[in-house]
Amino acid sequence: MFTVIYSKGELKKYRSLIDNLYNSYGKIYLQNYLSLEAVFFQKKQNDFFVFIDNNENIISAFERKTEDVWQCNFSGFPFLCRDNIELKIMERYLSNVKKQLKAKILYFPLIYMVDIYTKYLLKIDNCYHWNRLPSSIINGDYSEDIIWERLISRYDSRAEKQKKIFEKNLSCKMLTGSNYCDQITRIEINSWKRKYHQDMLSRDNQIAYYSHIVESGLANITFAYNPEEIPIAFRIDTISNNILYVIKWSYDENFKKYSPGFYLLTVDLFRSYKGRRFKFIDLYGSPDLLKNLIENNRLKRIDVCFSKDADLVNSIKNNRRSYDRKVFDNYIKKRSIKKIFN
Repeated sequence: MFTVIYSKGELKKYRSLIDNLYNSYGKIYLQNYLSLEAVFFQKKQNDFFVFIDNNENIISAFERKTEDVWQCNFSGFPFLCRDNIELKIMERYLSNVKKQLKAKILYFPLIYMVDIYTKYLLKIDNCYHWNRLPSSIINGDYSEDIIWERLISRYDSRAEKQKKIFEKNLSCKMLTGSNYCDQITRIEINSWKRKYHQDMLSRDNQIAYYSHIVESGLANITFAYNPEEIPIAFRIDTISNNILYVIKWSYDENFKKYSPGFYLLTVDLFRSYKGRRFKFIDLYGSPDLLKNLIENNRLKRIDVCFSKDADLVNSIKNNRRSYDRKVFDNYIKKRSIKKIFN
């Protein structure tokens, strides 16, 4: 039996199954029921579907990019299922999804090479793949003192100066379980991202998704506050499979002299989770100047396309590799992320 879920109402019928699979085998927050629910709040009708193989208990989700291209929503780890699904069963699952969507391409972006099913995809006929930039992570000892020593060794006296400026003028607090959409919106509108249409309001209604996962309790949000107790920066984190994912941060450009983004990532993150033990902390994205201050390892990532249309696959491949070259060149030249969009 093969089930296609097309709405929040249909999704609720399968909450028990999704929760049980996630609790046993979930690898990333995107596979959580609350994340899937949030995507239905975010997307337009018929632009997002969840697919369940009821016999084998395989779950994945896909969102429309074009009429021909559907993208896997489980970036990083594409399938929620047990760890010993046979290759032929996974191939049948993909074929069923592709048929249901009438898609030319199933696109799996930024999936981790450490996942067993990434290796499966590379063995399936009509699967194309290429390397992407790795994800920056922190493993080993991530106590505040150790991280700060690493940061000082890479950033010298500027680190202490920026830390002191923040702590003299601003404060921060971690929150969850309420609606913070207005506060996030205000910060995003005043961020540098707004000018380049990279903010959450400009990009596929991301504000609805991230607001919902914080309100539902799936993620935590930490705000930095000015002396008037108005939020001027935020960082959103979530924990899955004992991995801490740092998935979003942003700040009001009017307060950049206080380095709120720097402080939230390099100081407050490690204070907020003091005493917690994680497999590792995933800074959840390609290397950049800020992540470079605290990372000590990287996870390899690739893109995969399941398709018979080689020309269309090459179009996606060339687009993504061109973007990565731009990001990497920017990083090598020690420029801030915003320079990519200038």
